Amino acid sequence: MRPFVLRRARPEDAPQMAGVQIAAWRESLSAWAPAWFVKGFDADIQAMKYAGRAGEPTHTLLVAVGGQGKILGFIGARPNDAAPHEFDQLIYGFYVEPAFGRLGIGGTLLKHLLRELAKNEGRRALVFTFRDNLPARGCYEKAGGLLLPYTESSSLADIGVAHVSYGFELERSLAFSFPLPFRHKKATS
Repeated sequence: MRPFVLRRARPEDAPQMAGVQIAAWRESLSAWAPAWFVKGFDADIQAMKYAGRAGEPTHTLLVAVGGQGKILGFIGARPNDAAPHEFDQLIYGFYVEPAFGRLGIGGTLLKHLLRELAKNEGRRALVFTFRDNLPARGCYEKAGGLLLPYTESSSLADIGVAHVSYGFELERSLAFSFPLPFRHKKATS
């Protein structure tokens, strides 16, 4: 078992974060998206996006860091500026390196993000995920997320993609506990 540390993302983490996102997308999309689309992600564009978000004070961006500084996963949130407006936080960018999936990293990241949002006076958080992304949906449900009636559709590679949404009451999230198969060290920040 490998230990990991949670901490806030830094701009210099962005290239590794882009790599984790692209690996996760390639794994999850390869079952139904065209190969040319799955192979076409641009790491430089994603890295620029995450470098900017890591330095943005309105974003909460956490990384799970393993041995030798390897980023194993990350999750982010920002103030929600779109419908449904009863959610003041929007969770985005929740990815775990596929080789480290199903080891508790995602649940730990989500739990700590929800706690951080609640400490910063967030009331409710919203997240959208692909309808067919069963591992993500299971993580949200295990963390107490409620399946909501809000759905979205988007077009990736000219293929319609259905999304579902989950909502979290952040005050409740302070009581969540996850069994951790790792030796987990709390980050000092």
